[in-house]
Amino acid sequence: MYKMIIVDDEYLVRYGIEQTINWGDLGIEIVGDAKNGKEGLALALAKKPDIIISDVRMPLMDGLDFVKAIKDYALDTVIIMLSGYKDFEYAKETLENGAFSYLLKPIDNQEFIDVVLKGIEELNNRRIAQKTLSQIEQDKHMIAESILLKALNNPEAIPDWLEKLENYAINLPPQGRVIYINRLVKGKDSRKTTLAGALSQIMVQKDIASKIIEDDFNLIIISEDFSEESIVPQIKQALNAFDNLGYIYTVGISSVYRDLSNLPAIFQDAKRLSQSNLVLSTSTIICASRKLGFTKKLVCDVLHYIAENYAQNITIKTVSDALFVSESHLMHVLKEELGATFNECLTRQRINEAKRMLAQGNALIYEVAMKVGYNDAKYFSQVFKKSVGLTPIEYMQKKEQKQ
Repeated sequence: MYKMIIVDDEYLVRYGIEQTINWGDLGIEIVGDAKNGKEGLALALAKKPDIIISDVRMPLMDGLDFVKAIKDYALDTVIIMLSGYKDFEYAKETLENGAFSYLLKPIDNQEFIDVVLKGIEELNNRRIAQKTLSQIEQDKHMIAESILLKALNNPEAIPDWLEKLENYAINLPPQGRVIYINRLVKGKDSRKTTLAGALSQIMVQKDIASKIIEDDFNLIIISEDFSEESIVPQIKQALNAFDNLGYIYTVGISSVYRDLSNLPAIFQDAKRLSQSNLVLSTSTIICASRKLGFTKKLVCDVLHYIAENYAQNITIKTVSDALFVSESHLMHVLKEELGATFNECLTRQRINEAKRMLAQGNALIYEVAMKVGYNDAKYFSQVFKKSVGLTPIEYMQKKEQKQ
């Protein structure tokens, strides 16, 4: 059904239009009427009608101003004006400002029906054209993204990829960074919101985001104007929202490319960074400026060992023996690089794993404690509450309430 409203200061005109024509047989429903242009505008904004029947001369807001206001609000509708003979020239002026047609009073019903049906035909043609144009733009965007992704992975395969993107009006920062988002673990949450989507909202609000592509991975290309120091807090903010949902990501932030021709190489750097996280217990941000020297590699080895063996009764001696380094050196490196002790790293790993298990629901506390390396369920509960601020049971109940 097409929706129609009537705007006329004469009650008998409004009543006559509503009652003397069987609009339902024409697939039209009258959803409201108004006695002046101001009320008519409010009604049009509320009802979003397909057809508006409006008088030319009305109090508070006349027909011409009414038509201009409808045009300013970009309502997808057709407006048919009603006028007396003396207002004929004024009615024609409304056509120049967006009205579809006009009828002279007194109104002939068959002529009225014919004009309304022509208006619906015009509306349908316009909507089809808009839909087609929108689909063309969407197709162009998809083709352009496909070209960009193929070029980033193999620029030799598309030697003129920059020219092609320019033809598709894809504008990339001439100098910038690449953020590559790699999902390691999928959480339980079933919403369609992605980390890239959440991050893009934050970054757009901060006027940072430039180009965002969602694929099997998620890619964001930003301007050089934004430093790592300004980007990382935004990414952490987005990651925090997904942490409790059980998702684990590694986000790689590239160094700055100085020329668009270098973008594929920088893209590969960001991709490699996002794949270099060996710790599957928590989301990680890895920046190109923080090179993996020996000390950093040792930290990764320690965290990886913890991730593989947290359920066992391991100590710093266990790890130092396995990695062939002294306990004192290992303690120094962890404190220097992470600002944490070995036991703090181990506890963090165990609690993160426990949170994931508890979030699944119907977990037995003592079983979770055993699985994450605690033989004493009471002690596990004490450690968990100290770390999370809730007991395991309270945490599980809170998760159930959110689902």
